[in-house]
Amino acid sequence: MSKKTIVLPSVSEPWGLVVEEALHHDCVLLLSQMIGSNTELLTEPETGCIFDPENEKSLMDAIHNIEQNYYTYCENVQNFNINEKDVHQINSYLELLK
Repeated sequence: MSKKTIVLPSVSEPWGLVVEEALHHDCVLLLSQMIGSNTELLTEPETGCIFDPENEKSLMDAIHNIEQNYYTYCENVQNFNINEKDVHQINSYLELLK
């Protein structure tokens, strides 16, 4: 089981391609709430935690949550199919063009 985590504390990030790259390398995610890909890549597949980049307590709480649930997040990351997500996303765009 992978034991890697990425912390992305950006205060502005429309999508954050590094998040997809981190998932591809089986990293648990600890992301700022300002990352545009939170819902698609973190929240729904439960691959890590979100924090407020301007609130130290929020970051500490997220780190604690990661520590307490690390193996669950690792399993979710390993089971996340980035290719399936990409196909779904492309098909959604194609539907809009119809």
